Amino acid sequence: MPASTAMIGYGTVLEIARASAPSTWTYIAETKSHTPPSFTDSTVEVTHAQSPGRAREYIGGLSDPGESSHEMNWIPGSATDTFLRGIGGDSLIARLTFPNGCQMIYNAIRAGYETDVPLDEGIGATLTLKVSGEPTMTAVAAPRNLVAPVILGTPKVGVPLTVDPGVWAGARAITYQWQADGVDVSGATGGSLVPVTANIGDVITVVVNGANGSFDVDVESAGTAVVAA
Repeated sequence: MPASTAMIGYGTVLEIARASAPSTWTYIAETKSHTPPSFTDSTVEVTHAQSPGRAREYIGGLSDPGESSHEMNWIPGSATDTFLRGIGGDSLIARLTFPNGCQMIYNAIRAGYETDVPLDEGIGATLTLKVSGEPTMTAVAAPRNLVAPVILGTPKVGVPLTVDPGVWAGARAITYQWQADGVDVSGATGGSLVPVTANIGDVITVVVNGANGSFDVDVESAGTAVVAA
């Protein structure tokens, strides 16, 4: 029996654009779960006086794509919160990118944006979108870097530098290659690097690679200040 190709939802990304500016996508941060659109099909009764065997007859009617819902951590006043509060009544385009690089794209309007502030748990929000028309599921696409990687730490000999890979859509695997003055550091392919004496005066960067099995994309971080002794 072949091995399963099932996957978990970790890495799924939601972006929303106004239909009036379809190329300007807003990344919806801190999402925890997604319920994509699902169809409910209506039936139309067409029974007539001569229906065979006195049995009722039906034909397919219209399909209702329903709603999508998205749970997230709520950060009051954040860029995501401000955006979601401002899209009421707007015609929207939603894009769900799954970890394997497939995308579900659909037209929608905001049907609800509900926040919840429990006493002893994380505060959260639920965005509900009313779907309009039939969603489109794309083929696997190349990973996209939505938030650039950044190096954290002080560039100094013996002091660890770490990399935040940023936010990726459609990447199932993230790998790293550290560089000093644009040259690969041999064996430096983990999430951190400790500069050595030979790096004094170098600018450190890291190339982050996002891959999904069909495509891979490299994105280079901004450089550090020069490494100090």
